Amino acid sequence: MMIRFFAAFLVVSLFSYCGPAYEQVPTAEVDQTEAAKAKALGLKILNACERANYPTLSPAEATLIMVEGMTTEKQREACDYLQQTFGKFLDLSLGEVLRSVGSNDFRIYRYKGSFEGTDEVAEIRITLNKEGKMSGIWTRPWREGL
Repeated sequence: MMIRFFAAFLVVSLFSYCGPAYEQVPTAEVDQTEAAKAKALGLKILNACERANYPTLSPAEATLIMVEGMTTEKQREACDYLQQTFGKFLDLSLGEVLRSVGSNDFRIYRYKGSFEGTDEVAEIRITLNKEGKMSGIWTRPWREGL
């Protein structure tokens, strides 16, 4: 169910066999403004789970496919899954940032999500395209590296 939901939000199959390679961005080179933007978008979506007041993303925040794909039903399904798997969402902390090699077309912000009711750390992965728009979001158990 989780994979189905988050697959709908991916504009580009970032990790397919024909996808670009990614490299870790050194901490000193992370664009803090963009990292804050990615976190704010993640918080906007995840905090809505508690209120069941699912947000609509604007074309300034996300790609058109993301804007159109973030239906209330899809968000409700994802929130139900997250609450059943991890519990109540608490916060995000930046784990690492990756960028596409050569083109810098995408940045992957890997946040560690903390949830009430589990010691398991969740990965909240948010991708931004070269225009700084959200092009994907998904959650999975945290693991080191992609």
